[in-house]
Amino acid sequence: MDEAFKTAKGKGTKFIEDNIQRLKDEYTTQKAKDAAKDDTKKKDNDRKNIAEFRKAREDIEKILVDLEKTWSESKNWNKPW
Repeated sequence: MDEAFKTAKGKGTKFIEDNIQRLKDEYTTQKAKDAAKDDTKKKDNDRKNIAEFRKAREDIEKILVDLEKTWSESKNWNKPW
């Protein structure tokens, strides 16, 4: 049973860390910040989409701080039995 826990913990840890990195790559890079800049030359619908992305990017950037803090405190969890 120890081996099953070790495997599950390894897979779970990798899953969380990969997805935190994916979110960081998608929403906190300079490319994402540039994509969230308003451009008055674009159509209204495009500007609306940019504004929605900017809001989502800002929200996710704030959430990532808490997520990383919580994950760093809990990633070394022990067996529940």
